[in-house]
Amino acid sequence: MTYHDANYGDCSPRVLAQLDASMQGLVAGRIDEAMGRLCDCLLDERQSLAREDWDRRKLEYRRHPIGALLRQDPFTARAAAKPRGYPGDAELLDYVYAPESWPATTELGASIARYSTNRCAPKGVRWRRDEMARIVDELAAGRPNLRIVAVACGHLREADRSEALKGGGIEAWHALDHDPCTLGSVSGLNTGVVRPLKASVRQLLTGTAPIPAGGADLVYATGLFDYLSDRTAAALLGRLLDIAAPSGRVVVANFAPDLPDTGYMEVFMEWDLTYRNEEEMVALANRCDGQVASLTTYRDSDFGIVFMDISRA
Repeated sequence: MTYHDANYGDCSPRVLAQLDASMQGLVAGRIDEAMGRLCDCLLDERQSLAREDWDRRKLEYRRHPIGALLRQDPFTARAAAKPRGYPGDAELLDYVYAPESWPATTELGASIARYSTNRCAPKGVRWRRDEMARIVDELAAGRPNLRIVAVACGHLREADRSEALKGGGIEAWHALDHDPCTLGSVSGLNTGVVRPLKASVRQLLTGTAPIPAGGADLVYATGLFDYLSDRTAAALLGRLLDIAAPSGRVVVANFAPDLPDTGYMEVFMEWDLTYRNEEEMVALANRCDGQVASLTTYRDSDFGIVFMDISRA
């Protein structure tokens, strides 16, 4: 069955046929099969094209009638709509963490959401949250009165998982974000220890962000570097190292170039990121002369996110 019209420029007939087939599959209730083949097909197309050709074609694929079905999924719909002005806002990430946070939708929309929030990228986001809680608890076990700075903190869901926070092992957990709506949710967490602070990347880079003096034992930014150019990312990493105390740790994370969700994200979620592999992450650290004592890189359990853990000189 054909759902699309003939006006799709030089788009691939194979991709258009798969869009039609996946739409038919969704209507018939074969959600996982339809979505899996759709995501694989878009990934193959993205990987086979020069960037400018992909950027042109993805706009055409976005016009396909399957988009109306996919936007019944709250996760896909909110990313594409960007109500806060950017796709990966804190409320969107809550859709990944907790299905009960989804707004009301159709039965089809909920079925698609169960699939879309369990692909590699969302699973990596949940792992990232748990990994930061683990690092905080590990550090708190050996350092009394731990001082933390979280940059682009979102709703700081790792704090919900931290035993050290519950047990009183943290002196201050400064939560920085540019979005006042996001910080409104953070302000309800363990007041007196978790301290929300409004700050932008520009303020961090210019040294005008309200960072407390004295240095932090842990500084981290796990959802921000995906949106930054190499130049800005390297400058910000240097600033995070400045904020850390001597021998403190800086942890940053970035989605990897081989993330299998990129085609679907860029077409139907309208969510473009800057991807980096391990070598590209280390290259950022190599620009921070004299600030890095040692570093390690590793990935989440589904290999979609690269973490870099730095010990400050």
